[in-house]
Amino acid sequence: MLKNKTLDKFLYNITKFYYNFFSVEKYSNRKGFLQLLNIRLKISIILLLLSLIIILKNIYFSLFILIINIILIKLSMIPIQEHLKRVAPVSLFSLIIYLPLLLMYKDVYTYLEFFMRVTASVSLALTLISTTKFIEIINLMKRYKLLTAFSTILYISYLYLKVISRELMRILFARISRNIREDYRTTWYLLSTAVATFYKRVLIKSEKLNLAIAARNIQMYKYKKYK
Repeated sequence: MLKNKTLDKFLYNITKFYYNFFSVEKYSNRKGFLQLLNIRLKISIILLLLSLIIILKNIYFSLFILIINIILIKLSMIPIQEHLKRVAPVSLFSLIIYLPLLLMYKDVYTYLEFFMRVTASVSLALTLISTTKFIEIINLMKRYKLLTAFSTILYISYLYLKVISRELMRILFARISRNIREDYRTTWYLLSTAVATFYKRVLIKSEKLNLAIAARNIQMYKYKKYK
């Protein structure tokens, strides 16, 4: 008997983390320091700092940038603890993937320096996303014709990923909230039903999203005319 529905809870927690990671725009409406800063200046500064972190490869410089970024987060009215929770998984993953080289070459400084660079870079990128509306970043890229096709694909993917994660989280939450004891056969049957419902909802939501884009007369693609 599956009393705790471990599989459902596991999938729900993963989906919730994924959805929350892409739902940090709620802080972009606050009147903090970075929110009020000009978007072009803000992006230029953050890109410059990211470039310096990659080029210099200095653990103390990365640590300095990380501390400055945390101060900016505080001034931007973003919970520091929540920000660090979003940065932590990527930072820990960097420690894991670099561990074989540490065991091979036993270079602790390079190991820690790589960890600090990843942490500082992810923290800066997440700060930019948290304090700037995603559509503003896309519009800026299109205005200066920076990777126009890529920005269009990125924008559409962002919208659809939010729809997919939201619907999956709702279905899994509905299953978890029903404390029904199930055997393994019933569990897999209900799980397949949930998957079918998930795809049906995603198709409906995606169609509505596509109609909303068309209703706003947003030109997503540019076609060339050939004679």
